Amino acid sequence: MQLPIGYFADKTSYRIGQISCSALIIAVSVTMPIIISIPILAAAALFLWGGVIGGMNSLAVIEAGNVVNEEQISTAMALIAVSYTLGSITGPIITGILIDFASSSGLLIAAEGLSGLVVILLIFFRK
Repeated sequence: MQLPIGYFADKTSYRIGQISCSALIIAVSVTMPIIISIPILAAAALFLWGGVIGGMNSLAVIEAGNVVNEEQISTAMALIAVSYTLGSITGPIITGILIDFASSSGLLIAAEGLSGLVVILLIFFRK
């Protein structure tokens, strides 16, 4: 999904791409309990969901390339890598806690909450 997401961001903007990806993550998370009983729809939705989540990394790199000057690009890429690593460490812990409280919906709630936060931050904070 990184190629179509990158293409979409090139044609629109990385900010619109980030908002669109976050909205897709929320949409799939909300509809998953309904479509989980239909295997082909669930598989397609999970493919889209995982691809869009992974594509957010591409959008972060595009944003860094547009915002950061040439002398700071390596620092920006390192910060993106550190952020994703930190998310890879804290994400399962937070999701595990949510699963303890919300049963099998914990992962979906975590994805919805984080994506909703991203949308709010992107809409209300321009820089």
